[in-house]
Amino acid sequence: MSSAKEVILNSSRKLGLKVLPKGARLLKKGYSLANVSKLTGTSVNTLRKVKKIA
Repeated sequence: MSSAKEVILNSSRKLGLKVLPKGARLLKKGYSLANVSKLTGTSVNTLRKVKKIA
């Protein structure tokens, strides 16, 4: 049985990839955080979280 914390973390990870699909795709291709941030208009810290998930 999963704890409530695990369920929340898993759902937020999935949501992060759905909300920022372009950023996740570029990070997977090997683009730097700074470049992806400029291209997508997303903050570097948010992209770090997405990169950690992806």
